[in-house]
Amino acid sequence: MSGHSHWKQVKYKKANVDIKKGKIFSRIIRNITLAAQTGGADQNFNPKLRSWIEEAKKNQIPQETIERAIERAKEKKLEELTLEAYGPGGTGLIIEVIVSNKADFLSKIKKILESNQGKMVNPGGVKFLFENKDGKWLPKFQQEISQEDKEKLENLLSELGEMEEIQDIFHNEK
Repeated sequence: MSGHSHWKQVKYKKANVDIKKGKIFSRIIRNITLAAQTGGADQNFNPKLRSWIEEAKKNQIPQETIERAIERAKEKKLEELTLEAYGPGGTGLIIEVIVSNKADFLSKIKKILESNQGKMVNPGGVKFLFENKDGKWLPKFQQEISQEDKEKLENLLSELGEMEEIQDIFHNEK
C-alpha cells in the first residue's frame, strides 16, 4: 500500500492538534496579560487574572510562560476591542479582539472583510441586532442568506478564526 504510511497520518493529526493547541495557548496568554495590565499582577487581588491562570493550568501551560505573560503586561499595552461589521448577505458580525497594535490589526481585518464581501461599520451599526447576555452576543434578529452567501460567510469566519488576536466572533446568520 504505497502512500499510506502510518507516520504520515500521525504527523498530519499531530500538526492539526498542535495548531489548535497553539491558538488556545495564545488566547489564554493574551487574556492573562490583559488581566494583569488592567487589574494588577497580584492574582490575590485580581479575580480575572486568577481565573485566567486557572484556565492556563487546566490547559497545561507552563508556569514560566504564565509568569512571562504577567511580566509582559508591564511592557506591552494590550487593548480589548469589540468590532462591528457586515458580512456576505448582510450578516451582522460582532468581533471581540485583544490587540497590541490597533492600527495594524484594523488594516488586516478590513482587508479580510473586503476580500470576503464584508465591511467594517461604526460602533452601534450592528450591535442593535444583538443583545449581550453573560458575555455572549445573542442575535435578536436572524438574517436569512442564500447558500452562496453562506459559503462566503463560512470562508470569512474561517479566515478570521485564524487570527490569534480574535477572541470570539458572533453573527446573526439563520
